[in-house]
Amino acid sequence: MAEEVRKQLPSLKDSLSYFTDESANTKVRGNIKLQLALEGIEQHAQSKGLSPDNILSLTLVITRGQFGDSTNSRLVKCLIPATAVPEEAAVRAISWICTNKPSKSVQAFLLRWLVLVYDLIDGKDKLHALYGVLFFFIQSDVLCPHVCHLLYLLTRKQDVRLFRVRPLLDLQTRLGAQPHLTGLLSLYKLYRPDLVNVPLNKTPRVFFKQTDKAWAALIRQVQLRNCPREERDQWLKTTQIPITNIFNDLDPTKEPLPKKAKLDCIPAIGYPRSLDQSSAAQSDKVPVQLIGSFEELLQNLDNLELPSQAAAVLRSQYLQHFVSCHPQQHVAHRIGYWLYRTLRQDLVDCPSASTKPRVEKLLKALINFTDFLQVSFTT
Repeated sequence: MAEEVRKQLPSLKDSLSYFTDESANTKVRGNIKLQLALEGIEQHAQSKGLSPDNILSLTLVITRGQFGDSTNSRLVKCLIPATAVPEEAAVRAISWICTNKPSKSVQAFLLRWLVLVYDLIDGKDKLHALYGVLFFFIQSDVLCPHVCHLLYLLTRKQDVRLFRVRPLLDLQTRLGAQPHLTGLLSLYKLYRPDLVNVPLNKTPRVFFKQTDKAWAALIRQVQLRNCPREERDQWLKTTQIPITNIFNDLDPTKEPLPKKAKLDCIPAIGYPRSLDQSSAAQSDKVPVQLIGSFEELLQNLDNLELPSQAAAVLRSQYLQHFVSCHPQQHVAHRIGYWLYRTLRQDLVDCPSASTKPRVEKLLKALINFTDFLQVSFTT
């Protein structure tokens, strides 16, 4: 019987066509075509994942607001990337949240999705430009935990301002020491201790609980499944994590990382697509992506800006030298949080035989890094 139902499901193309048709019947009860289209997308997303173009198309459908909450919620859960998530889809999701047209439950679903796929988004510049817009939603009791988590991932030093610290402190006074508020304030204090009056916990604490374990596990499985067997086998035989030469390997015109890179959980030192020399000149900070030689690195030690993913220092010996010569507490804090999240997902929440080699390689890279720095990271 199950096989018969599966054969009756429309193809992904036909399913997407149903939802992209503005004249489609949006009624849920008794609408067989809608249910079959939903199941067709769900089956394809959970087995093979969706391409960036399909994710963008589905995001456009969701943000159009044509369908009800139950349908939109199921569509959001289908946004499982086969490779990467286009930044435009993330920006469009946030833009729709800002209209306050979707219900709080759908808004929360979209924010949870953005947190889960954050490392897979192909750019962060436009997303970061919406930092102030996202911050507005900390006033919502339903959205605040998810917004704080996303802001934690997006925060840079220039984002920490007194007009943002005060509302967080007011919320903490009203609601008590909520983990998500404490987590964001802790990061703010690491960047600007002069602005935050909150004592940091001396022991590691989980600020953001992972409530979507099954969803996260499904995304991870799809990512691994889409890697060609030959590349996966070749990668698993590797005993060393490749070191990226930041002065030669960063080229904005190159294609994205190969699929086998998805098996390497250490963030890449991405090249900001909207970054150029003129835009960098408007800021005191020099992004590491624009450093062209070791001499330039030495000249800009005091105003160098690390990649948005601090854990990318595990990839580059040059960045490790920078961290050694210019230690910053917030960098260690963010790497520690990233390690906790990554290791917990691979070892506790979603353990499998395929993740063991990846964890071993991560631990080897971490051992080499801590040996180099002569310090350890708390997770």
